[in-house]
Amino acid sequence: MSPTEQSWSVAHPLPVTARSAWSTEDELLFVTALGTWGAQQQHRDRLLRRYLVALPHRHNWGHIDMVQVQLRVERLLAEGQPDPV
Repeated sequence: MSPTEQSWSVAHPLPVTARSAWSTEDELLFVTALGTWGAQQQHRDRLLRRYLVALPHRHNWGHIDMVQVQLRVERLLAEGQPDPV
């Protein structure tokens, strides 16, 4: 299983407590894994869309590059859509 298919907490090499701050890579792993486990699998697109809606309302991004995260979520949503006929 690749890191993008694992839950974000499993995919990251260091536990959250061993790092000083949540990074862009942490957030990218989180959104990539969002809705890929348990009962949430059937709601992945909805979760990703809700994340996009909430994205501009987050006031403190800390060390996270919001643009990279937004692009990843948009790409994940596009990949989940069937090809146009």
